[in-house]
Amino acid sequence: MISKGYKHTKLGILPIDWEVVRLGEVCNFLKTYSKSRSDLSESQNCIDGVAYIHYGDIHTKFKHFLDMDKDILPSIDSKKLAEDLEDIVFVENGDLVIADASEDYEDIGKSVEVKNLSNPTVSGLHTILCRDKSNYFANGYKGYMFSLYKVHKQIKRLACGISVLGISRSNLSKIQIPLPPLAEQEKIAEILSTWDTQIQNFESLITEKQNLKKGLCQTLLTAKTRLKGFSEDWEAVRLGEVCEICNGFAFQSKNFKKNGFPIVRISNIKSNNTISLEDMVYFSFDDYKNRDLNKFAIYQNDILVALSGATTGKIGKLKENVVLYLNQRVGKFQPSERLNNDFLYQCLLLQSNFLFLLSGGGAQPNLSTATIKDKVLISLPPLAEQEKIAEILSEADNEITLLEQKLESLKYQKKGLMQNLLNGKVRVKYNKKNISIIKDRK
Repeated sequence: MISKGYKHTKLGILPIDWEVVRLGEVCNFLKTYSKSRSDLSESQNCIDGVAYIHYGDIHTKFKHFLDMDKDILPSIDSKKLAEDLEDIVFVENGDLVIADASEDYEDIGKSVEVKNLSNPTVSGLHTILCRDKSNYFANGYKGYMFSLYKVHKQIKRLACGISVLGISRSNLSKIQIPLPPLAEQEKIAEILSTWDTQIQNFESLITEKQNLKKGLCQTLLTAKTRLKGFSEDWEAVRLGEVCEICNGFAFQSKNFKKNGFPIVRISNIKSNNTISLEDMVYFSFDDYKNRDLNKFAIYQNDILVALSGATTGKIGKLKENVVLYLNQRVGKFQPSERLNNDFLYQCLLLQSNFLFLLSGGGAQPNLSTATIKDKVLISLPPLAEQEKIAEILSEADNEITLLEQKLESLKYQKKGLMQNLLNGKVRVKYNKKNISIIKDRK
């Protein structure tokens, strides 16, 4: 049974005053310019030419909007586009620029609405320029509309390709979108923009805290700043003098199981320096009866390092109270009694880029435990001072982690609200004085 005020449509149940239209019915598709990165200049905001929107930037730099008041674009010499400026199709405020190529289904059709244009700008390589035909859309709404699950599902279905997926203008023009009244579009955009601002503020706060933490590391771990009550000299040591590093075991992939005892692989060491328990493989001791695998066990607070691959030098610390087993090309640090484990962790975080450089970089970076022990130098204070420094830096880490958790919660809430606003499950009630959200349909 349909709730009052709703109707059946090709996109499911929608408010009775919403329309369902094909994108090509309400938008024109305009000329774009397929120039490679080599034709572009990184001059900020096109002082020396025309600003150029590259599909790669849509995928990596922007979310729902391209805001020319704060976002930076590369530029291109106008002569590479056309002999006469009047022949160039420039982007306008409110245009939707869509990436027509992607390496995965989730990002195919990713789009940004352009706002606050002040310089001439063109839509570039692997993009589709989409312009409102006749005031069908409110400013700020188009940047969100492709995020609706039932819209993006159509785009994924129409995409084609193997290693790189693509979608054509003709196919994109066929996708169906819900079209709320303009006044409701404005309020939906306003609500979602408020959430985005809150998320951006949290991201800025996290960046600020991370920079403060880096500054603390630079001063506390190098004795540039001494803690009150400590005055003993520090000792410069090679890591190998105070720490062993255990290599992992060469578990055979043919013996991987769906359950059993979990194996830590390079891919489990994440960019936030944690050990992820997702996407793990498992083994059975029955497959290795003649091997002592207990020496490859890792426990809570153990510190690991990736010894090869794209994440070579990445440090991870096991936070959970679980027992895992170390795979080959993953190293485990075993500090001596002279070295506090948490102090070691902070020292390694400070030198993670150096660890990557030690690997030689390149397409196949590779790092040996012997190299780490010989080349990594640390300044070693007395144990009591190590513990105090580690405590201060760990508190900073905990504060950042808490903020990151709150940020993820905000993103999750916004994602759910966005779906419900874009499909009409949650309606906006508005008048001249206020805006509120009411639920009309379960």
